[in-house]
Amino acid sequence: MKRLILPMLCLLMMAVGCKNKNQPAAENTDSTNAATETVVTTQADDGKHNEAYIRKRLQTIYELQDDKTCCSEAYLQLDAEARKISQRTGTIYIDGDHWVAGQDIDEEWSYRIDEISDITDHTAKAKLTVHNFSDQDVVLYLCFERDDWYVNDFHFFYENDEGRHELSELEEMKRYINEGTEP
Repeated sequence: MKRLILPMLCLLMMAVGCKNKNQPAAENTDSTNAATETVVTTQADDGKHNEAYIRKRLQTIYELQDDKTCCSEAYLQLDAEARKISQRTGTIYIDGDHWVAGQDIDEEWSYRIDEISDITDHTAKAKLTVHNFSDQDVVLYLCFERDDWYVNDFHFFYENDEGRHELSELEEMKRYINEGTEP
């Protein structure tokens, strides 16, 4: 059962295209990533801590769609550790592409940056709509390091009989690593 967590995540990523668009979205109750500031005063003069710059940076990130150049150092470290466990155990770590929000890619794939919010000195939040066979909500948690913004976590959403659920890729990696290192 433990080895099925990330394959299940991938299945959920594929299933988000089947969500009922007529149902209202549930509120995000995850307060660990929430910030109250919308504008940074201490870094504002660097030109990189504002919505316009972050929007432009996200456009570059989605043109590249490359983890090594677009994800945070913490994300990359967890990813490397999870990949080692995957190779050692022969289990599937990730079976989908977080940039396209699925396993396969629609010829008409696209994305739209809907909102940039919660900008602080070190973090920001971006809400996107990714079209990959259907529109899917994706939330990116960004961190400011190495003098720019990088993706620190991808959040995906899926619906089932119990309602709308949010999945953090970072938390799923941590869970996979913890289960892969248990005796």
